[in-house]
Amino acid sequence: MTPDEIVLKIMTWPYVKTFIPLFLLLIGFEWYWSVRKQKSWYRVNDAMSSLSCGIFSQLTNIVFRSASLFLYVYFFEKYSIYDFTHISWQGKVVVMVLVFLACDLAYYWFHRYAHEINLGWAGHVVHHQSEEYNFTTALRQSSTQWIFSNFFHLPLAIVGIPIEWQLGMMGINVVYQFFIHTRAVGRFHPWIEWIFNTPSHHRVHHARNPKYLDRNYAGTLIIWDRIFGTFQVEEEEPVYGIVNPLKTFNPFKAQVYYYVVLWQDMLAAPHWMDKLKLWFKQPGWRPQGLTPYPQPPELDRATAIKFDPSTHHKWLAMILFLVGLAAAVPVLFMPGAATTKLVPIMFVLFVLSLAGMFSSGMVFRRR
Repeated sequence: MTPDEIVLKIMTWPYVKTFIPLFLLLIGFEWYWSVRKQKSWYRVNDAMSSLSCGIFSQLTNIVFRSASLFLYVYFFEKYSIYDFTHISWQGKVVVMVLVFLACDLAYYWFHRYAHEINLGWAGHVVHHQSEEYNFTTALRQSSTQWIFSNFFHLPLAIVGIPIEWQLGMMGINVVYQFFIHTRAVGRFHPWIEWIFNTPSHHRVHHARNPKYLDRNYAGTLIIWDRIFGTFQVEEEEPVYGIVNPLKTFNPFKAQVYYYVVLWQDMLAAPHWMDKLKLWFKQPGWRPQGLTPYPQPPELDRATAIKFDPSTHHKWLAMILFLVGLAAAVPVLFMPGAATTKLVPIMFVLFVLSLAGMFSSGMVFRRR
């Protein structure tokens, strides 16, 4: 294999799909460590809800993948100003580093606006709904976030970066972020904490304590938060989750929860201009004529109450979840050519997986 082929492999490798088995292995190890050390980092209902949201997100991404990539490909084909595919392998190495940094910066701004604009928050809120903080939280992803995030990478398409390169570098970014969703690690050396996003920094980001809200948006490099004034150090361990807790383990409701909130507010708003503005205002904003939301209360880990309804059917929920997981694996990992030939079987497995996730969440809702 030539140096050019090696660099291209590194730039276009499917990192997320490759690392999924390791992610699941580390989830098992972290859960075992939590039980052995009596840390209570995991609850079965919360962990399965997060994993169900992640599987649901991956399955729907198969359906919407072409739509999610269309805008980038269109701008690349119509407006790209330079062809990087014919430069030397040494030049590709430099471009690879620059594209990684550009993707990380684009992620910062996407992530920030996903917290500051209702339309972005409606997709991104799924990732923040868990009231625990562990490796399963990293896999709790949205099925609609791509609608908002795609716009932030268009400058790369205009510069002339092929979609395969952009997806590869973002894949590294996503894989890195898995490892910072843990309470098992305290703080690293100050220089590492100053440059990189770490578990300590990202715990702040997942907090619902008022002083921690909307801070530390970084993907890989925390320097963006330091530069743009959104950095907050972890002073005490946060209370995790969203200001108005979801109170359900149903992955379908988790995905559409905030869209429903916005839709209801839009219908209730008396002024037409407010109906439109609502989607582009910050979360928590309400139109004139509607009762304002209360300010987020101060919280303490010792007194914060988690949504944790009891059920006598935990094993049934786990079996339903495993059925859904088993049905999802062939759909997610089957080669494209084989998937095309087995469309009816893939569709049945797709539906079975969604049904398993939904049923598991409904069982956990029983009191």
